[in-house]
Amino acid sequence: MLFNSADSVMATLRDVLEIQGNSIRVVDDQRLRERAIDDLVYNAVLHPSEAFRYYLSWLIREAAAGQVNYAASAHGLYKVLGGPGAERITLPALSSRALTYDFARACFMGARERAAEAFVFILPEQRGDGIVSPLEFATCVLGAAIKERHQGPVFLLADHIRPDPQRWRADHDRELERLHDQIDEAFAAGFCNFDFDAASLVDYTRPGYEEQQQANAWACAELAAYVHGIEPTGVACAVGGVIGELCEKEQNTKEIRAFSDAFIMELADRTPSAPGLSKILLHTGRTQPESGDGSVIDLDLLSDLGEIARREYGLCLGVRGFAIHAEEQLDRFRDSNVAEVHLPDLFEHIILEHPACREVTVQMDHWAEGQLGIERPPGQSDDQFRYYGRKRAITEFKKAMWDLPAESHAAIVQTLKERLTQVFDRTGCTNTAGLVRDAIAIREVKLPAPISGYYQNAETTLHTLLQEMGTVPPFPAGRS
Repeated sequence: MLFNSADSVMATLRDVLEIQGNSIRVVDDQRLRERAIDDLVYNAVLHPSEAFRYYLSWLIREAAAGQVNYAASAHGLYKVLGGPGAERITLPALSSRALTYDFARACFMGARERAAEAFVFILPEQRGDGIVSPLEFATCVLGAAIKERHQGPVFLLADHIRPDPQRWRADHDRELERLHDQIDEAFAAGFCNFDFDAASLVDYTRPGYEEQQQANAWACAELAAYVHGIEPTGVACAVGGVIGELCEKEQNTKEIRAFSDAFIMELADRTPSAPGLSKILLHTGRTQPESGDGSVIDLDLLSDLGEIARREYGLCLGVRGFAIHAEEQLDRFRDSNVAEVHLPDLFEHIILEHPACREVTVQMDHWAEGQLGIERPPGQSDDQFRYYGRKRAITEFKKAMWDLPAESHAAIVQTLKERLTQVFDRTGCTNTAGLVRDAIAIREVKLPAPISGYYQNAETTLHTLLQEMGTVPPFPAGRS
């Protein structure tokens, strides 16, 4: 339901949440879960007023904290998994730009069924054809945590923070400022985990691996130092660095050592007491989910590289660019020293292919044919064109997807939950609640209260927003 009047807002909040000053109290957690949170998240994503969307995002985050759901750093967990004698599990890093709230609900449903807490939510890549802001993504995830009665840490990962090589060469200080802005936006939304991909700065024309990886290590250390400089006391943000593509053992082995050694030295020059890297990541080079070519990832090579990362540097090894047609390999990762695998497209693909979404995807296909047909590369199959066309159309059809009938949402969530439980089983993340609770010290990182100018606090801000919506005089939420 889209809030279009103060009455509709207050009908949702009354006797559910109480707002006093900048404090939120959950009055009725059952009513919050059963209906109110659905309407709050819907409007935090789709309401036309930017100020009201921010206010609702703040409200959801404060309500989540009241239900013991905290956006947290996974650094302690990575250090356990990168240490000697670590349990063999692979953290699945999960995402969807399509129906993010439904997707996150399914994650928490599957996690509760499997007692799984060792998994990560990845912020979707911020592309011109579809952007989910850090705040919107975090709001959907924390709202889903409330809905599904999750309690404990929630790991939000800002991936794809990477310099543009041309802009870097032209003015790396200005490019760093742009990346700092990305970090600030994600951190303010609750993200305490960051992957820095400066692998595009690796210079293979230079003679040695140390020289080749130097710019990569310098940029990652600069960004890591910035993160550690803004993190609050008691929070050690998790930081990952990308060294390049998975290729062959000698090159990758030397790249891991060259990058790690250079990063350690560069970070020590900036912040000697900073915790350093949590993990090293490699691109698998297999990002075409529709290729169906049967190609597999060299898990023996990954096992050797993961052992070097763990034994010599106390780091986890993660992989990116994992093709969704290779899902059957997931159960082999945990025996191959791979501590994290990124699955950014798998569940988005499931949603877009789901029969319950067919009504919207038909419209997406027509839109893509009209808007993108001229861009279609020669030789691209119809299946490939539909796949990329639908991904490009997600933002255009966001509201249409959210407005699907309740039974369609329920069917999609059920399918996602079934696939997610399979992922948790295959990656060894079942029964990890105790492991996570032992490894993670939770600290609440607050979203700044929605106050500015003549607004005095969150309570009076709500009154002002309600006045702008009209129909009834404002009165304090939660009070009659």
